This record gives sequence, structure tokens and C-alpha cells, in this order.
Amino acid sequence: MLTSSIPSNRTSSPRFGRFCTCNRPNPSVPGASAAKLWGRDAARPIAPGSGLRDDQAMKELRSLVVKLVIGSFSIAALLGIIALLAGGSFGNTEGRILLTTVAVGVTSIAALCYLSTADKPFQLVGVVGGAVSLVPFALALWMTWDDSYSDHLWRIFGIGITVAVSLAQASLLLALAYDSPPIVRQLLLATLSIIGVVAVLIIISLATQNGMSDGYWRIFGVVAILDTLGTVTVAALQKFVPIQPKAESPHPDGPNPDDEVKATLDARIAAAASERGVSKAQLVSEALDKLLGPSS
Repeated sequence: MLTSSIPSNRTSSPRFGRFCTCNRPNPSVPGASAAKLWGRDAARPIAPGSGLRDDQAMKELRSLVVKLVIGSFSIAALLGIIALLAGGSFGNTEGRILLTTVAVGVTSIAALCYLSTADKPFQLVGVVGGAVSLVPFALALWMTWDDSYSDHLWRIFGIGITVAVSLAQASLLLALAYDSPPIVRQLLLATLSIIGVVAVLIIISLATQNGMSDGYWRIFGVVAILDTLGTVTVAALQKFVPIQPKAESPHPDGPNPDDEVKATLDARIAAAASERGVSKAQLVSEALDKLLGPSS
């Protein structure tokens, strides 16, 4: 009679420890706190084996991109060396080959910056940066090998370079410090905002036909200095002066399953004790005596 009101599943007893941990986010795993920062659900269930397949595919993609970047830059560098060492005077063709080498090199460096965001919650930043960088690269090749371009093309090229460089800088900072202690993350977000302000100020100056005022450039200089300061500080705090993060709750994104289980058991025990007119402690003691035998 008494045991019928007690759950028969022995795994709910404290003797068997905690359970229901399969879907808990593990704070010791890198990226658990970042999931909270960037709004991702760290405890989202995945199909068996899908994570391994995704990781393998991402590794293969990164390897392919790195090979393409290194290969293309190596070819461009070889052509530049040949142009410099070849006999004859240094003319327009040799100069254009060198400019092409520079364009390929800069784009390759930017591609490596974008690639640092791969397989991370903010990898869209790298994807957008890679797509945007193709515009100034194509314009650079066009203006290098074709003299028939207008002032508007220069402005578009400058705007494309500004956006591409800003996204490359943001990609590196995100990859470096996205899973950092709270103080570094706050500084990171502030620095990213300043990067955006710098980019907007440059784009406005390029898109405006008339020259900007002296006060405008003073403001730009102040913001650019803050941009540099924030970038250096984030890198220094993350790499050279690591700060121990505060201990996070093992269940930052939802209720603790153990608390729910305890509340349910407590309610059932209280109801059964009230029904029999005994205390909860007496009810549990009698139930354990019948289940496990009298204590010595």
C-alpha cells in the first residue's frame, strides 16, 4: 500500500545519482559559452554521426581553400619574379604583372582571414567577406590591364576594399576572442562596432563628390585610433594575458532537469504523506524500509 505511491523506477532514487544529462550543454567544451553569447542552442540534439560528417566536410573544404590560395599566390609570385629578372627594360607589362601579383596576394591574405570563421557560429561573416572581396579583386585586375576606366570605378573599388578589409578584420577578431571571458567579449563587441563606424566614414567620403571638412577627418582619426587600440587590446588580452572566466551555471539556457525531478518527487511524497497523516520523512523512511529492508 505504502510503496504504491512511490515511483517504481529506481533510477529516480538519489541512490542512483543524477540523470537526464544527455542534453545538457557542457560548459567545459570550447564554444559552450560562445553559444550563449551568439544565441545558439548548445544543447540542440543532432543525428548520430552527422557531427563527424560535417566536421570532415568542413576540414576538406578548408584544406581545398588553403591549397587554392597558396597555389594561386605562388603562381602570381612566380610571374612577378620572372617579370623582374627577365632581360630588357621595366615597362608597362612588367608593372602590370607586379600589380596583379599584389592583388592576388592581398586577396589571398583576406581569404585566409575569412577562412578563420569556418565551422563557427559566425561563419556567415567570413562567407560574406569572401563574396565581397571578389568585387575589388576583379576591379583591380580590370584597372590594371585596361586603361579605360572612370572615376566612378575607382570609388566602387575603394568602397569594395573598405568593406572587404573591415570584414577580414572582424573575422580575425571573432575567431580569436569569440569564446573569451566576459570582459574580453564586451571589448570585442565594442571594437567590432568601431570597425563598422570606420568603414561607414570611409564609404561616405568615397561616395561623396565634394571633399569632406576638416572636422570630419578629425573625427575619423579619433575613431581609427580607437579601432586600432581595440584590436590590439583584444588580441593582447586573449593571447598574452588570459583572464579566468567566471564559473557558469551548468544550465544557462534553461531550467535544471534535476530541479524539475526533485520538485515532482517532493510533490508526490507530500501528497502521499498528507493522505496517510504522516510526515514526509516518516513516509520516505517506511517506504525505504519496505523496499530495501529495515536499516540496522
